[in-house]
Amino acid sequence: MQPREPERPAGARRSLGKKNAMRNDVAVYDALRFDPDAGETVWTGRMGTRAAILRDGFSFDPASLSYCPHQWLDEQGYIDLELARKHPHHLGF
Repeated sequence: MQPREPERPAGARRSLGKKNAMRNDVAVYDALRFDPDAGETVWTGRMGTRAAILRDGFSFDPASLSYCPHQWLDEQGYIDLELARKHPHHLGF
């Protein structure tokens, strides 16, 4: 008989442990801007940290949350596309 996992409160997540933790990964989001011609918010073509996006006057889509290695971030807090292309790694969703 297998041991039962202890009951967790509603909404609580199971810990994945150190082996699966994304210690060096950083949360990144799609940077969005308002396009007055289209009358809607559009993607800027960049992904970055929430702090960088807000600092530069953009908005972000919380549903676009992804994770990338911290080494991929440039000095402004955005993903360095050249570095990301050199070292392909799927973003964690």
